[in-house]
Amino acid sequence: MKQNLTSAVSADRLIERYSQGDALVDAAIEAYAADRDVNEFLYTLHILANHSKEELEDMMRQSDADGDSQCEYYDFNLLKTYIF
Repeated sequence: MKQNLTSAVSADRLIERYSQGDALVDAAIEAYAADRDVNEFLYTLHILANHSKEELEDMMRQSDADGDSQCEYYDFNLLKTYIF
């Protein structure tokens, strides 16, 4: 958080999601353990911290419907391969 990746509130929500066994957070951690790519891991945590699971699903569905992997400033192709 010191690098302004997310707000304290969002970071707290991400920790709560992790403690509840959120599959997306677990997948991000497992992917990082496998590839050790810290940039992709931080990118993924930033997205997960700032959006609920439902928001992410809606944004990804919309990007698929539009035929565009970019939604706002997120590259969902990267996110999908990294956490799904």
